[in-house]
This record gives sequence, C-alpha cells and structure tokens, in this order.
Amino acid sequence: IQIYHKSNCSTSLSVLKLIKDAGKKVSIIHYLETPLNLEQLQQLLVLLNIPAENLVRKKEKLFQEKYAHRKLKESDYLKMLVKHPILMERPVVVKGKKAIIARPIETVINFIK
Repeated sequence: IQIYHKSNCSTSLSVLKLIKDAGKKVSIIHYLETPLNLEQLQQLLVLLNIPAENLVRKKEKLFQEKYAHRKLKESDYLKMLVKHPILMERPVVVKGKKAIIARPIETVINFIK
C-alpha cells in the first residue's frame, strides 16, 4: 500500500494511522517534497480512474486566485498539478492497480482489506 501524504494534514495523518493500525505495510510518498512528474501523475489518474480535475483541491487559495475564473481543459489541470502539487487532493491511497482519494477516511477501511 502506498499513501501520497502531507505530514501536517490531519486527514492524511489519520489515514496513515488507520493503515498502520490494520497491520498493513505502507510506503509513504511525500508528494510535496518529491512532486509527481506528468507521467507519474497520469499513471496515478489511471489508478484512480478519474479526470485530473477531480484530483484538484478547488477550495485552496492558490486555485481560487489563479485558476477558478478560467475555463480549463484536462491538459490544463495536468500542468497545474505538476506545477503546484499543493493543489492535489490528499491523501491518495494506492493498492495494487487501484487507488482512491481517502476522503472520507472510512473509505480506506474496505479498500485496504
């Protein structure tokens, strides 16, 4: 199991604890310290089975200031997430060939079984 993690995010910390408490081995990816490149982002979106737009934190101040007023295409969202990884929804949990955005936290329980 992998988790795309932000260490000062309470939800991310809770999901990480839940995975560890379940006795699962987990690999932590600090995506703000080592941001995803375009290819990695596209691979993650395939695992999530969602468009890039659904991975964007639209309530973030940065998004509101720079992007909220624009009509964006998939390629725009991809470029945005590569340039500003802080805009990526978190946490993302990967298991095998599937991934989920772990919100609400309870979604992880069945996913990691």
